[in-house]
Amino acid sequence: MVRLARILVPVDFSGPSDAAVEEAIFIARRFDASIELLHVWEPEPSNDGEPATSLTSFAHSDVGHEMRKYLERAEAQGVSVRGRLAHGNPEQLILECADDYDLIVMGTHGRSGVAHVLNPSVAEHVVRKANVPVLTIHAAPESSMSAPAPSDTLSEPVTAPVI
Repeated sequence: MVRLARILVPVDFSGPSDAAVEEAIFIARRFDASIELLHVWEPEPSNDGEPATSLTSFAHSDVGHEMRKYLERAEAQGVSVRGRLAHGNPEQLILECADDYDLIVMGTHGRSGVAHVLNPSVAEHVVRKANVPVLTIHAAPESSMSAPAPSDTLSEPVTAPVI
């Protein structure tokens, strides 16, 4: 049986990242695993034109607030979680640390066509080259995420989306 003890979740705070964090929390709870959230951050330039790379500047940024929300969400559900900040090429950084984990869970935007051929996604790059399993998650369509809960008086059958 495969043991899942450590899960890496690269995040960019998009809808697919939200979905990946939720899935990772679900898996971590089932396997009593820990999660590490990785964000590859590109800091805003400081007053002198150099990037502000301190953790203090990160913590006060919008990205820092979003990371705290993810951390708090996992902790509230009893999952051991850590945040990790890196600067550089996302594909390269994810692959460099991948071997330290049992599973990578990451969101994907699901692009296709010419845009996909000309510029493959970070998720696709990681799936092709990682030495550990990678689970990719799409965000639920906006309409289904904001749809009201079904009531007992619905006249049409409710069907779940095929995954």
